[in-house]
Amino acid sequence: AVPAPAQPPLSRWGHTWRIAISLVVGLVLLVTTLAGAPSPRPSWMVTAALVDWLVVGPIALVLLAYHRRFPLPVAVAVTALTAGSAMAAGAGLICLVSIAARRRTLEIVGIGGLAVVTGVAFEHLYPSTSDWSLWFEIVFVSLVVAISIALGMYIGARRELIHSLRLRAEAAEREQSLRIAQAQSGERTRIAREMHDVLAHRISLLSMHA
Repeated sequence: AVPAPAQPPLSRWGHTWRIAISLVVGLVLLVTTLAGAPSPRPSWMVTAALVDWLVVGPIALVLLAYHRRFPLPVAVAVTALTAGSAMAAGAGLICLVSIAARRRTLEIVGIGGLAVVTGVAFEHLYPSTSDWSLWFEIVFVSLVVAISIALGMYIGARRELIHSLRLRAEAAEREQSLRIAQAQSGERTRIAREMHDVLAHRISLLSMHA
């Protein structure tokens, strides 16, 4: 069977809803991070949030728009940004799902491992009132990454199944067309043979009468 295309082209709507989801996830994480900071909130944290909102987040969204043309480089770049950027988290998850949909083990392990490292680094970069242990953070981030990978692999498997069914339908249509063409050709041959026999019989009768 011919494998399905790893990264089929996206429509304008496909790009739009991916960017919208990335923006919403990033905003939620950014607000949650600021809300969970100890009081009084460090001034550098507010500055970092503004830079994240105005600079790093838009960069991640622009990169996301090219993740189908350059899947692996974009995934690496966006995932690296998530180490210090809440706004890049949504784009990073979509890139991870997209890489997992390609179903290439080395890519999945590499980007998945990088996502775990950057996720834990983000948790340690910004101060928080929660007293989560390092192991809990690793398990939590790993669980999110594993769910994203599982979703991507499911999408990839479904894509290949649809591609396979489409190929089978096209093959069945070609076979049906071939059978119809063969039947039509056989019918024309039979009619031509009958006309030849009738004509030969008529000529024989004319010869006898002559």
